Amino acid sequence: MSNPAKRILITPLNWGLGHATRCIPIIRTLLKLNVEVIIATDGGPYQLLTKEFPHLKAYELPGYNVNYKGNNFGWTMLRQGAKVLAAIAKEQKAVQDILAKEKIDAIISDNRFGCYAKDVPSVFITHQVNLISPMKAFEAPVNLANHQLIKKFDEVWIPDFPGEDNLAGKLSFPANFKKKRYLGALTRMHGGNLEKSFDIIAVVSGPEPKRSEFEHKIFAQSIKMDKRVLVVRGLPDQWEFVNLTSNVEAVAFLTSKALNEAILSADVLVSRSGYSTILDLVQLGKPALLVPTPGQTEQVYLAEKLDERGLFASQNQDEFNLAEGIEKALQRPGLRADMFPAIDLEKEMVAFLSGL
Repeated sequence: MSNPAKRILITPLNWGLGHATRCIPIIRTLLKLNVEVIIATDGGPYQLLTKEFPHLKAYELPGYNVNYKGNNFGWTMLRQGAKVLAAIAKEQKAVQDILAKEKIDAIISDNRFGCYAKDVPSVFITHQVNLISPMKAFEAPVNLANHQLIKKFDEVWIPDFPGEDNLAGKLSFPANFKKKRYLGALTRMHGGNLEKSFDIIAVVSGPEPKRSEFEHKIFAQSIKMDKRVLVVRGLPDQWEFVNLTSNVEAVAFLTSKALNEAILSADVLVSRSGYSTILDLVQLGKPALLVPTPGQTEQVYLAEKLDERGLFASQNQDEFNLAEGIEKALQRPGLRADMFPAIDLEKEMVAFLSGL
């Protein structure tokens, strides 16, 4: 008699779509290994993953409902610390409720601090083992709190490469945890060559109101250019497709396969400098103009670091100039998978499953 399939609960954070998108290759790999996957999240990630995997059971978790207004993201989060802690407590209770209903062999949480259980092996996925604070005086205590929360989990998975010559720089290295696993560039994308359909593809994402502000700037400037542009609005709860002008098209959302093909059919990508996008770009091998969400220290750090290394172009949203940015981006080489050591995700998942 064969052993019953393992059942894994995967819980990505609803903080943009990046935490969900980098869980997609993990879900695909686990399904390939005959693991039964259950999804638990909220908001956009719930919409995205249930469309990507409509056959999987999914639960909705309570949202963090954080207000993102203001340009100093660090201060915004510090002011809402009590709300975040309350949300962590609520999601911890929600996970316990799921465990009472389902036989779960392990939990894989992408940045949801409350999604763990003492009697179930629990994994925390993050590339931010070392946080950057907007105020240096707060950096040490913020990182101490971050590490204490992460240590509630049995294992840490880092979507990056080990060593200093990595993708996330000081955010992911060094990682002083007893049990950690580097998984390389976790991405739902693949490279390749397709016939050109667009000069520019712009993928809009991130929290409101900054998402809409960025989108409006792209629309206003792209319709004045003699370029064929596709704008992907990052709204997975919608499906509309519109032609703004003869040269500018907009779509609310694309599945992974459709987005992958759209990017490969364009000359250059315009997007946030969220870490999941950086992971995608390793596989896509496309030039890019990176525009960090204002006030998000992690995105600002990544955009500046990759610009300084001469890999991508970057601009601040307040000074966004699409024409100038594209010109600079097309002169940069971007990232490629062969720049980094090969990491076999399936092999890593087999090793993890064997320990359950």
